[in-house]
Amino acid sequence: MLHQHHELARDYDVMVCEGGRWVHATDQAELQGLHYPERVRPPAPLQPVPHSPHLLQSTSFHSLQQLEVDWGPDLNYAFLSPIYDSISKKGYSAAGFDPVELSLALSGCKTPLVALGGITAERVGAAADAGFDGVAVLGAVWQSDHPERAVENLLQACSACAEA
Repeated sequence: MLHQHHELARDYDVMVCEGGRWVHATDQAELQGLHYPERVRPPAPLQPVPHSPHLLQSTSFHSLQQLEVDWGPDLNYAFLSPIYDSISKKGYSAAGFDPVELSLALSGCKTPLVALGGITAERVGAAADAGFDGVAVLGAVWQSDHPERAVENLLQACSACAEA
């Protein structure tokens, strides 16, 4: 998944969206997909990537109102952030979503949603209970004195949610 620097996609022969239009990159992609930050996300509904319809597409949302938009079936998943104060981005505070409004928005959204921002093993269960389809983790591993243990704890927390 190419999260940033979409210009690198040219090296892997895919189509990229630049300034709201698709530009040919080439046809031998090793990429699994493209992630669109909010500032470069194509308008809804998202369309398949021309010449590379197999690529997954994701984006980032930062408000509950964005979950009300019908992004179409070609948006494979989206991140909603920041759920908690970011661990990896100092000073990036939680969005302060109202828990009831968050659960309602998640249950009405057609796109699978991944919680991002301040996720730790201790918060995985709360994200699942709120209705998220998954969690994404950065700082809980990067900032840990014991990253291997942090990964093990996260995997155990995810397994516990899957079994519930």
